Amino acid sequence: MASSLPNDCLADIFEILSEDKLTLYSCLLVNRQWCKSVVPFLWRKPFDLLKYLTYNKLSTRHPKLIHSYVACLSEEERGMLIKNGINIPTDFPPTTFEYSTFLRYLDISELYHAASLWCMYIDCIYPVTGDDDEKVNNSSTRYPECVGCIGPYTAMRIKLKRGPVKRRQRQAEQDVRKSVDLTELMLNQTQPPPTGKVYLVWQSLCKMFMRRCLLLRYLCITSPYRQPDDYYMVSAYPNAIKCLSHLQYFECGGRFLKSQVLETIAKVCRHLQTIKYYMYPKENNQMTMSEVNSLIALIQIQNSLSEFIIIRGGTQLGNIIMALGRSQATSLKRLEFIRCDFEHFNWLKELSTFTKLKELIFDGCRNLSNNLISTLDTSSSFPRLTLLKSLNGILSADVWNALIRNSGSSLQMLDTGRGMSSGLWQDHMRVLETIGLYCPNITHFTSYTFVGVTPKLFDTIGGFHQLEELIIALDRFSEYEGRGLCVNKFLTLLATHLAPTVKFLHVITKKPCNVDSLRAFIEKFRGKFKYFGMKELWDVDVDTYARIFKELNNVLLPLDMYSSRIREIKTPGIFLCR
Repeated sequence: MASSLPNDCLADIFEILSEDKLTLYSCLLVNRQWCKSVVPFLWRKPFDLLKYLTYNKLSTRHPKLIHSYVACLSEEERGMLIKNGINIPTDFPPTTFEYSTFLRYLDISELYHAASLWCMYIDCIYPVTGDDDEKVNNSSTRYPECVGCIGPYTAMRIKLKRGPVKRRQRQAEQDVRKSVDLTELMLNQTQPPPTGKVYLVWQSLCKMFMRRCLLLRYLCITSPYRQPDDYYMVSAYPNAIKCLSHLQYFECGGRFLKSQVLETIAKVCRHLQTIKYYMYPKENNQMTMSEVNSLIALIQIQNSLSEFIIIRGGTQLGNIIMALGRSQATSLKRLEFIRCDFEHFNWLKELSTFTKLKELIFDGCRNLSNNLISTLDTSSSFPRLTLLKSLNGILSADVWNALIRNSGSSLQMLDTGRGMSSGLWQDHMRVLETIGLYCPNITHFTSYTFVGVTPKLFDTIGGFHQLEELIIALDRFSEYEGRGLCVNKFLTLLATHLAPTVKFLHVITKKPCNVDSLRAFIEKFRGKFKYFGMKELWDVDVDTYARIFKELNNVLLPLDMYSSRIREIKTPGIFLCR
């Protein structure tokens, strides 16, 4: 009987299902034992669920979530909020669960945003006036508790009696819905939000989490606002040592003095698996050195760091990489550089010290082909590298060839990015030739075409006998884009070179193929797709395409096309966008 399983067995099962929220919510309703076992998994990272809500639901569920956490505050802490002008109910009933103890993922920026929406919501529902008859009754039944209050099927509206209060409630909900979501706020906010009441609520919740969460795994200290440095010092709160001692993921970034945060984290955390760090240019170079030294100290004190991500690394990037090499050479498995400048050091030689590196990613980086590595070290080796990506930047053919040769047959996922200039077509051919010689075990491949490159590209793809996913961008410089030949010829040739193991195909092009070519491509392909995508299309006959794929539904399941207008076709397994 599944319903009578021991709690330990249920915990192991729900751990496997921890990312399947719909299944967990179904398990929530089985019986009391299952409910008690499921709730901790649903409340591990509650703010993450709010990212996927629609615009209308987002602003009402943030306040509901914060209210559940405010109910977990002590009477003394809630009394402090009331004394500071936050008009909240005074007679909170005890919560069914101690939700604050279940938290495992904390992003202080998300928490601050949710607290600001909650304060707006409270101010609308409980306006401070001189007339007691106009005040809203402080009955806690206005906020019914629900263990799945942030779930996909739970209504967030608060039941109120008829009359002026209900009209005020409805208007308050409409006002809250007008507030922007977190992403838009972070992109467009130029001035810091009001920090009075919001900061008090945020600080109270942070202190509660530091006091009650004994197994926090994820901590993100970033903010789009310019706040005082004390705002970011959550790691210095009482009992933070116990809370953060098991931290595995740490992310830090923002325009503040990060050295203090890094120093406090270094005193507490010894078992970090991932560090993600944002560097910002400073007018005072001494401040930058202080932060770099603190970051290096944090890196060196970790027992076994497996992933390091750095954003906007500049002149001190070499020192950071060398510190990684000295202390984490045998443990680091993933290294990602985003918008970094490699001008000042021989990065290829330094990276060769990471003998267990499996994933290497460059995104929007500069000077990857600087003079310091003009004479490449042939002894540099990456024997376990399985993923190599270069996005939004130019990596010279010499560097590409060196990385590929020194990784060899271990590479399984390779992304050469998209071409920036048609003048690089000869370099691209050299890279494709090297890939074909040294990388027989590729399963995921992303590349692009230039004029004259396509034959070599097809030869390279034809050598991938284990290929599962292929993404090809027909750039504006290719013969299939610039000369107006569409993608008909390209698809015809591609079908003869694709291995039958390919399940996912993405073709990035602005000009659609005709119906006959698409039908011929699908029929000629020896395998069976799970996904076929054509993106950046300027024009496409959606109805015709839908009819073809409905006829060939036994061959191809989903078709995904992106352009300017969205339309859903009522055909099982087909979603077209134009």
